[in-house]
Amino acid sequence: MKHIFLFIVIVLMSISSMAQTGLEISNGVVLAYTGNDTVLTIPVNVHTIGFYVFSNKNAKKILVFFSLKFLLKAA
Repeated sequence: MKHIFLFIVIVLMSISSMAQTGLEISNGVVLAYTGNDTVLTIPVNVHTIGFYVFSNKNAKKILVFFSLKFLLKAA
């Protein structure tokens, strides 16, 4: 039962992250953000947020998972 719940949560998180527009992700790295959302959820498959990705953007709250390992300068 625990595994089914975890699977459902991961699927729902993936669907919600796909609905967010503007995140350019390649090989687990967020390279750019071109959207206007004020609250973002970084997908669970992301391990790095690149340089200056969110500088000069509307993002006020960015939710990340434990999979995030690197937050590069001025991200």
